[in-house]
Amino acid sequence: MMFKKSISEQGNLMTMTSPTKFRNYSLDLIKIISCMLVVMMHTFRHFDQSVSLHPILYYLTRCSMPLFFMAAGAIQLNKNNVDYHYCFVKVLHIIFIMVGYYFCDILIRVIIYKSIPISTSELIAMIKKLYWDFGVFWFLRTMIYIYLVLPLLHYVYNKKPLLLIGIFITICSCIDIASVLNILKNNAESYLQSNIMQEFRFWSWILYYCLGAYIYANYTKIKIPNQTLLCSVIITGLLAILYMVIMFKVETNIINAEYAYDSILMIIWSTLIMIYLLKINFEKYKNIIKIGTSLLIPIYALHVFIIKLFENYTIFQTYFTSLLGYCIILIITALIGFIMTKIPFIKRFTYI
Repeated sequence: MMFKKSISEQGNLMTMTSPTKFRNYSLDLIKIISCMLVVMMHTFRHFDQSVSLHPILYYLTRCSMPLFFMAAGAIQLNKNNVDYHYCFVKVLHIIFIMVGYYFCDILIRVIIYKSIPISTSELIAMIKKLYWDFGVFWFLRTMIYIYLVLPLLHYVYNKKPLLLIGIFITICSCIDIASVLNILKNNAESYLQSNIMQEFRFWSWILYYCLGAYIYANYTKIKIPNQTLLCSVIITGLLAILYMVIMFKVETNIINAEYAYDSILMIIWSTLIMIYLLKINFEKYKNIIKIGTSLLIPIYALHVFIIKLFENYTIFQTYFTSLLGYCIILIITALIGFIMTKIPFIKRFTYI
């Protein structure tokens, strides 16, 4: 039922190799698309707080995080064995990367402002600034938490994958339905999930982790034509976007839709996207995909900083110029990442 071939220990969160004989570049492409969508999400929201310019494109980007977790789970849970030594090494790698970026942030700020925090209040302020500067690192912190329980998760998943997925789909759907009913019937202005930080909503992330693993192990058995799959992706995508527009712009003023991950529409949409992309052979684009994969960490970590460089430029606050702004930010971060991959020591901060 499941693929049981070994995975290279050189694989990693962003560039890990396929559990099959040949590398599946579709999985790498899923990560690249997810990263590009995250940059689009943050760019549009920064230049257009109300998301009135690109509501459809903005909510389209919300499938990015489910796909990220699905891609990670596709490899980890299909490994022959996952022990705590392996997970400990992975956690150390992630912490190393995060500390490296945090250190550079502190160094740049000290150079610019020529001041070192010496009081407790200044130190706390600096830590808060670090947290918000690297808000996107919540994904990496969540990966650390998952690694801490991965051996157990791997054991349970490989015993009863469908049961585990079914349990978490039920939990997510119940939470989402309860939130929607509370908003529609009681005029509530928030989702139930709002009481828990995004990185700790484990019911969502473990679901997508397991779902990605199951899809990756079984997508070759799915005989649905690609055209039918593509139509299904488009239809469910439009329904998921409609749901988000209604719930996060019409019924509430939450806008960012970070609670949509529990929606059954989002679950189905993300599942169909992954199946569709996995069933396409991208071997002939492997060189481009390899380059894109090597730039994922720098782009993911640094794009928020680049966005802030343009925050005072009102030119990017129209329909077409905001799209231009997104392209410029993506290109700049990609160039920085490419340069980083060419410097021996700094290259270590471009992969996990």
